[in-house]
Amino acid sequence: MRTNVTAKIKIIATPEIIRTFKVYGKGLQFCINYAWKLKIKNNIQLHPFVYKRLRKTLPSQLAIACIKQACGIVKKAKTKPFINRVSMRYNFPRSASFKDNVLSLSTIKGRVKIPFSIPSCYQRYFTWGQPKESLLRIDKKNRCFFLFTFSKEVNAIKRNIRSQNFVLGVDLGVKRLAVLSDGEHIHGRNIRGVKRRYDFLRRKLQAKGTHSAIRLLKKVRGREKRFVAWANHNVSKRIVEGFTGGVIRLEDLEGIKKQRGRRHNKMLGCWSYYQLQSFISYKAAIRG
Repeated sequence: MRTNVTAKIKIIATPEIIRTFKVYGKGLQFCINYAWKLKIKNNIQLHPFVYKRLRKTLPSQLAIACIKQACGIVKKAKTKPFINRVSMRYNFPRSASFKDNVLSLSTIKGRVKIPFSIPSCYQRYFTWGQPKESLLRIDKKNRCFFLFTFSKEVNAIKRNIRSQNFVLGVDLGVKRLAVLSDGEHIHGRNIRGVKRRYDFLRRKLQAKGTHSAIRLLKKVRGREKRFVAWANHNVSKRIVEGFTGGVIRLEDLEGIKKQRGRRHNKMLGCWSYYQLQSFISYKAAIRG
């Protein structure tokens, strides 16, 4: 089983990177427009139509990445896509490389070298070897982040549950996020309180219906999504790191989201049990 993890590292936004990022964004939208017009979803078929135009402003590897990314976006789109947030793709070692905490990136002005520091929570991933295709993002505050994507083959050990000395059962819920078979209860009172506040604010903004309310509604949804992911990360980390050996068995929740009334459906719709289960699974696989 192959596990992928992403390390989000803040780097210095040099003028060369900012300029390359803007040019890449324009090139990406150009490729999307062309692919949508000709109904092309394959990057090899799109390549002859747009590559020469892209090479006037972008290095070869970034031009190729731009074509691939555009086709990936068009494949998923039901209406013509317009890019608001650009993610610039880099390939190791062709358009990016790093050594001794110095990142080398391809730009429209050649290679630039940027020193960066690795947070302690990510250091073990940098021992996994060469990163896969990674992303560079610049937010609205002009903060620049490089997302290293690492991949590792994790041996999926098939254990006979009956032969294990200890099996930790994990029962997921709404009021109690997780109940472990060893007697530990992980409560979600604070999380439910935060989600209730977001729900109240969301209903208030939806009722208002103005353009500014809709813009704020998108921000609120993003904040809530990030908060839930942060909470699930901490809960899954607590479960996996607090378990010393044996097997972790998760509750089978397939088919739980059935039509059972408005209140019940709303409660289940806000329950991110699948994300929590996937976090527990990949953390347990990495730990072995």
